[in-house]
Amino acid sequence: MKQRKDEYHNSKILLYLLNNNIVTVNELSECVGLSDKTIRNRLNALSVILDENEMGQIVKKPRVGIWLDSTDIQKQKIMAMISDNGLVSISDT
Repeated sequence: MKQRKDEYHNSKILLYLLNNNIVTVNELSECVGLSDKTIRNRLNALSVILDENEMGQIVKKPRVGIWLDSTDIQKQKIMAMISDNGLVSISDT
């Protein structure tokens, strides 16, 4: 059950990044319903997943925000990863 909930939150984070240009940790925290610290930890893990699968990267710039740096093709791969099972698991790495 916990793993499914984690996967749901990971997918929600990625979808929010896909649909917005630059966001803050606080925005993600409010959208997903997790603490700022948890969001930061998940962003680090998701960044590794994206990098390993050549789907772009999550860029973090202090006092500016966070954004997804990826091409349209990479964004389609991310959407496909989410759509395949609707969830993204960090533990799959």
